[in-house]
Amino acid sequence: MNKLKSTRYNPAVKKTVLRLKMKNSLWIISICLMLISCEKNPFSNTKISPETRSIKGTIRLADEANPAGTYIWLEQYNIATRADASGDFTLKIPPSLRGGSASGTFNVYFYMANYLIDSAKVAIRNDAVIFGEEDVNGKGNLILPSPLQKFLNVTTTTSPQRLSQKSVSTVTITTDLSAMKDSVTVVIPSSYSGGPLGIVFMREIETNNIFVFHALTTFQASELALVTVVPKSKALTFNFANFPIPQGKYEIIPFLYPSHQKLPQGLLDSFGEFAFQPGIYFLNIPFERDYTVFEVTE
Repeated sequence: MNKLKSTRYNPAVKKTVLRLKMKNSLWIISICLMLISCEKNPFSNTKISPETRSIKGTIRLADEANPAGTYIWLEQYNIATRADASGDFTLKIPPSLRGGSASGTFNVYFYMANYLIDSAKVAIRNDAVIFGEEDVNGKGNLILPSPLQKFLNVTTTTSPQRLSQKSVSTVTITTDLSAMKDSVTVVIPSSYSGGPLGIVFMREIETNNIFVFHALTTFQASELALVTVVPKSKALTFNFANFPIPQGKYEIIPFLYPSHQKLPQGLLDSFGEFAFQPGIYFLNIPFERDYTVFEVTE
């Protein structure tokens, strides 16, 4: 007949069991913390913090001109923003509109029409910017390339600069073009070599009201002007009595643009199909120009 063996209480065994239980508990707590951390991960599928949905940075122009209006465009998403007077910008990334989130490395372009275009790279996973990769630092700021380099000067003046609304004087608008170096091809619509400046916009500075003046209303061709470092002038002269505009101070904007560098088609398309036609949509094209104020008084 088998005898049952009695088991004596062993404190060492109990301590070992307790230690094992504590280790198991610690492992369970660690796993829980990892799961909580994953749920808060900005690149998980469950939650993305607002900070990872935007790209921030500061753009500079090499000649220290005002960078306000510099166009910042992100390919793939086809979204854009503009820099403020300090060159600061924030580009907010929306969820993908194609039914699924986007991932990959994409270019952010920096565009001012008479400056060389430049770009930087951002890594995006599930529509969120990955900090510390490509040209985005650990704080989510885009490390930009060197300041944008200017290649074309555009300066517009009027003579006289001030006149009465009842004046019958002749007004001459002159635009001087010059390349920073080498040469630049400039498209001048509704004009020809040796002809007048075809079209100008008069923007009332306070109200932003726009008036458009056509020198040659029936001339449809464009002049392709080769501009060098030697200034090239295009002028438009008219009798103010035939083209009265309200009292105010005006910026004179010539309708012309450079054809100097290859630009991403998506960037050009983002301005709309009428951007390079003689209408107000042209004024959406970022352009750094010098001008004198034309004033109309009583």
